[in-house]
Amino acid sequence: MTTALATRLQKGLATLWTQLDVEKDCLPSKSCRWLLEELRELRAISVPAGYASSSRPLVEAIDMLQPSSSSPTFTLSLASTTSIAALLTSAVALLAAPLPPSTIYDPSRPTLPSEIISLILHQLAAAERTSDVAACCLISKGFLPLAREALYHTLYLTISEQKCDDRYMPLDLDTNARRGSDVAVNYGRLNTTLAGHSHLGALVRRVAVYSTIDDDDLDYVGALDILLLVLQSCRPQHFEYQGQPWLSEAMYVVRTLWRSRHQYQSLDLSLPEGSEEQGGTAALWEMLQEQKALERLLLRVERPANVPMGFSFSLKQLNLDVTYLDEHFAPLFETLLLLSTETLTHLSLGFDISSDDYSTPRLSHLCNLQSVNFCITRTDQSRDPVSGAVAYQCRALLKSLPASVTSLSLSGAESVYRPESNILDHLPSSLVSLDLHQVYFSAPTLLQLLRSRRLPHLRRLRLWDYMGIRGYEDWNAETRAEVQAVLEEMGIQSK
Repeated sequence: MTTALATRLQKGLATLWTQLDVEKDCLPSKSCRWLLEELRELRAISVPAGYASSSRPLVEAIDMLQPSSSSPTFTLSLASTTSIAALLTSAVALLAAPLPPSTIYDPSRPTLPSEIISLILHQLAAAERTSDVAACCLISKGFLPLAREALYHTLYLTISEQKCDDRYMPLDLDTNARRGSDVAVNYGRLNTTLAGHSHLGALVRRVAVYSTIDDDDLDYVGALDILLLVLQSCRPQHFEYQGQPWLSEAMYVVRTLWRSRHQYQSLDLSLPEGSEEQGGTAALWEMLQEQKALERLLLRVERPANVPMGFSFSLKQLNLDVTYLDEHFAPLFETLLLLSTETLTHLSLGFDISSDDYSTPRLSHLCNLQSVNFCITRTDQSRDPVSGAVAYQCRALLKSLPASVTSLSLSGAESVYRPESNILDHLPSSLVSLDLHQVYFSAPTLLQLLRSRRLPHLRRLRLWDYMGIRGYEDWNAETRAEVQAVLEEMGIQSK
């Protein structure tokens, strides 16, 4: 089934024997390094459900070639080369099989297709019902590779404050927990498992770290040292951190990522207030500069100071949440997207309508942008939200949207802004979906927009029902029915 991957492995196997030094009965160091990089690249390629067992011989072969990355004089003996060839041959046989190894007929095999079983198991794992998925590993030989793949696909790691009794004495920890000074982590034993079974680490694709700590005085450095060992054992492609953004713990998480020296495809990170003074943003920028394959970035920072000149990744999705939108925002935005003008398809960013220092970011050059979310804020409550300067900023932002945008959402506190009606004149005509449920527009304004036919492709519109709410008298039963009738006439779904 996975013929493309099997074909590349066969070519690598043929090259392996071609480059063998017959006189010295060894594989030269240059060939070892080439084969190591090739196998690492192949291991990162996802395979259909049921074929995950093919990664085990690849991991074993990579482990045998690992010394070549640090020693320029390393060579592989003929016996070791033969062993690697046998491992690659077994991987080819597994990948080229018309059915996954788990679906080859035997009396105990599952009666459902392996793809369906894998989907169910991944849904259980996504709901963090890991004990149920682990139990499925014991059902049969047919279930084992499917359940193991779902079990290790995402590691849900937690950091919590160590519980104490009435006398403030630490309570006994669960068998799967480990203490890091005055905090407890649930992945102490996991590190040992992954370090001793590299084929399990190869199944890990995502790591999600959740912290319930709300005390910045706790010493959690030991817990994050264990996290570093876990990352080094599994090398995930996706990383997510959720915790209290005001704690310096988040800064240490970023430093842990930087120390891991991994290449990630997606990152979801936040830095606390004051992290600039503690060197947190410097570690963040340095870590991001090392990323070459990053495609999805969700970043929350206080102030984007000391941003480097450029990054080497091409993003497909950017969610940028900056607490203080000042003159540093536009340079950060353009630096992050320096190489992403043709690849970015999804964008979410803040828009402070009360900041004089906020400069409207340039969006027109993002030629393949499809989905946009503007989070509207007003940090200066004394500034008139319907002033001419605010309207100008909004019009400039909407006018900068490229014609490729098909989905637009305006979010934020619904009372933060009641925009002038003429800013809707600058919506891109290519919109298929429009979400206005958190920004107030009067009923006449919306009726004028719909009847003008300026959005001929619009098929979905989300609005907030203001009827009966004080201060929104223009929304009543009559105007709501009129808006609904126009939507039905134009074939637009409303919510």
